[in-house]
Amino acid sequence: MYNSRNMTVTFGAGRIFTPAVIIFCILLGAGYAGVAWATKFVASWGMLSTNNVMSGKLWTLLTYSFFNSCGLPLAWDILVIIFIGSALENKWGAKSWIIFWVIMSATCGLIYLLASIFFKGILVAGSGACVYGLIGAFGLTFRHNLSYSFLGTIKAHHGALIMIAIGVLLSIPRPLSLIDVAGAAIACGYLKLLWKFNERKAVGPARGKSAKKPGAFVDVD
Repeated sequence: MYNSRNMTVTFGAGRIFTPAVIIFCILLGAGYAGVAWATKFVASWGMLSTNNVMSGKLWTLLTYSFFNSCGLPLAWDILVIIFIGSALENKWGAKSWIIFWVIMSATCGLIYLLASIFFKGILVAGSGACVYGLIGAFGLTFRHNLSYSFLGTIKAHHGALIMIAIGVLLSIPRPLSLIDVAGAAIACGYLKLLWKFNERKAVGPARGKSAKKPGAFVDVD
């Protein structure tokens, strides 16, 4: 359950199994099966690498985020998408949620391509960058007003910081994984820019009145 001074969001089936969440969990499951059954094909046509991009496969800047080769990280990613991602989709709407995923995937994908200058021959796959983006967005969007309860109660931004810190520690043996964790910071920067842009749009002829549209990125604080 999410608790807020202004709202309570309960983890019911209709609240966590939102349209975008369902679609993306299916895509992640299909991607995992694809890696298991058609590894070479997926590596050539779906995963991100300098060679793939240079050969014109620009779509791999997005598709790499749907392919996981390890079941445990995939299970974690799906849990985050279901519980944290659904809270954001309920707030933003499916369209804005999908746009967010695409931006996170492409941005972190470009960073991975820059890193390939120093780490030759890397092949990038996994939804980690987008998942950490969701964690960062959740912590920022629901920061002081919201707490969520699993084994206890903790403010959303504190929970996000704990998960990010764990991600940093787990990345020590594999420094490139820090790019995934950086997705949280990129998400926060993106949302803050978007909020400022929406605030400026809202201040028009009717000064001070909100002009937010349904499904837009919103700040609940």
